[in-house]
Amino acid sequence: QTSWGNLRHKLESLPGKKDNLRKMNLADLPKQVEAIVISGRDDSGNCVVENMIIGNLCPEIIEEGDVDEDLEVGMDVCVYTESSGRPWVGRVIEIHLNKTFSIQWFSRKSGRGKIFRA
Repeated sequence: QTSWGNLRHKLESLPGKKDNLRKMNLADLPKQVEAIVISGRDDSGNCVVENMIIGNLCPEIIEEGDVDEDLEVGMDVCVYTESSGRPWVGRVIEIHLNKTFSIQWFSRKSGRGKIFRA
């Protein structure tokens, strides 16, 4: 059979296999978290959100670092080059004795998506 014939056969046989599948229990699904609550407006008229994501904003300052002091295995790093207009991002997987290191570069999970994998 051709690949189209195999696919058609597989799709047409699916209804007969439904009894072998596990039943979905809605209680086992993750619960939706509480919606974001806007508690009002501040003095400047901006909305004040109680459940806000917080973190540290790091300014993009390019500095040469010291491999011995600044790097650790498992650290995510950004490498800038003069030839590329954007940084290379990866994870340090090994630090060698001669002040060099091995990086596992991040790549897009699919085409032009926004999800990357190491």
